[in-house]
Amino acid sequence: MINIKQNNGLTLVELMIAMLLGLIVVGAVIFMFLEVKNSSRQNENIGRMQENARYTLNLFTQELRNAGFYGGMLKGSYVEMDNATLNPDSDAAVSDNCSSGDDWLYNIGNPIWYKTGLTQSDINGEQGCISSTDLYDGADGNGTDSISIRSVSADPIAVTDDVKTNTVYLRTNGSSGCLWHSGDSVTNSPNNPAICPSADAFDWEFQTNLYYIDNSSGTPRLCRKKLSQTTATTITSECLVDGIERFYIEFGLDNDFDALAENYTNDPGASTEAIVSARVYLLVRGETPDFSYTNDKTYNLGGLSITAPGDNFYRKVFSTTVLLRNLTNLRNF
Repeated sequence: MINIKQNNGLTLVELMIAMLLGLIVVGAVIFMFLEVKNSSRQNENIGRMQENARYTLNLFTQELRNAGFYGGMLKGSYVEMDNATLNPDSDAAVSDNCSSGDDWLYNIGNPIWYKTGLTQSDINGEQGCISSTDLYDGADGNGTDSISIRSVSADPIAVTDDVKTNTVYLRTNGSSGCLWHSGDSVTNSPNNPAICPSADAFDWEFQTNLYYIDNSSGTPRLCRKKLSQTTATTITSECLVDGIERFYIEFGLDNDFDALAENYTNDPGASTEAIVSARVYLLVRGETPDFSYTNDKTYNLGGLSITAPGDNFYRKVFSTTVLLRNLTNLRNF
């Protein structure tokens, strides 16, 4: 007789236990996958924030170091204006200027002009070239900042060489100088040569850059307004870095002529020539939200505190200190 064993298979209880164990394993794998994905997203966010901050700090460092560099001129206030080419009826008349008159643009005697706490409600009265709808009011609604920096380019040209058309130049030999506009011809020269040096002189391209925080795209970003070379002098805009939510600057003032900062302030006022250093703070925001994270932290930017509005964006503060050698040198004369 053949003996056949009976195969009863798994019982219902055993099958349920096996399914439960399988679900636990699958759940653990899914949990680990989501954690790795969230961690990767967070690291990518933070990495971009660091990259944006590094670029912005390097940009401000370069700009602030160049502030007040006028091709060897000891003081911007010594520069004469070639009014025939810079008057409001000339090609140098500025459309969409940032203040009344040409003070913002051609005020070479004031290398740095800093405004803090600008909001949409007051920007038109302070710097009208920035649209009130474009300005970012800040994470806490208390405004953002703007800074204008003036200098000349690093590459001078001989006064006998052709110039760029429709460009503002500083002509100087180091001891005297004049600010003039080239108009529509590369062979043009200042209309009033009597006020401009000729011997040992060079032409340096004059630069005024205004930095501010823009929110027209829905993401705060660092933007810049600057002169453009067109048939009529205009101010153009370009946005440089996303995620810069606030920059805040404290200027170190030397009150006893020892080239060291005795105190720092965000309002140097008429003490521009006393500035020897600057502390630059950035509040950088992640470009994409993380809905598993709520940010209601308070961030300290020197003497300024900003509380996040309880949104889902990562933020981080970055800072650097810049020595302003050009302004220090100007003060010694």
